Amino acid sequence: MKNKINLKEEMLRIIESYPHLKERFKNAEMVDKIRGYNLPLGSKKRKLSGDNYILIGDAASLIDPFTGEGIGNAMLSSMCALDIIVEGHHSKIYSAAKLKQYDKAVYKRLGPELRLSSRMQQLGQYQWLLNFVVNKANRSKLFHETMMSMFDDIELNETEIDTVDDFRTLNFSLSELERACKIPENLRPNAIKLLEQ
Repeated sequence: MKNKINLKEEMLRIIESYPHLKERFKNAEMVDKIRGYNLPLGSKKRKLSGDNYILIGDAASLIDPFTGEGIGNAMLSSMCALDIIVEGHHSKIYSAAKLKQYDKAVYKRLGPELRLSSRMQQLGQYQWLLNFVVNKANRSKLFHETMMSMFDDIELNETEIDTVDDFRTLNFSLSELERACKIPENLRPNAIKLLEQ
């Protein structure tokens, strides 16, 4: 990164610089050092429940790995949890085996979207590849609309994405990718492997 920013210092500077924030924090006293934590991304499937507990939202690591959005997923997981809790209230059973239905319900709704976002996050590790996808989306209306719909449609569980086939349908061929990005020969297997996941 060219212009590194110290987020801890920047937060203090912003509080001091903006009158509304400065007024709000005028009597605040720092009691410990500022700490930062990674977002609990939904990059992999995790256990969301057990005997007498259900994890929702951030606690369930349901943050979108590509966009960083988590409120919608938290609300969705809350609705799934409510259904299971109400059902459990009638039967008085909150065992891990019974609450596993919650895990299934959440991943049925969010699993495909989280997998797609995780793949998009992986694309970000290859700047040239991400640039190619963005440029392709800018030039192709069909590609752009398809990419946008992948993130707009929460019902992705009904339209599982097969990355290679979908990209090929959109004229996203590996040879075009190689030509456009001038991918070095030694990196091509990684690019192909990433797209075929």
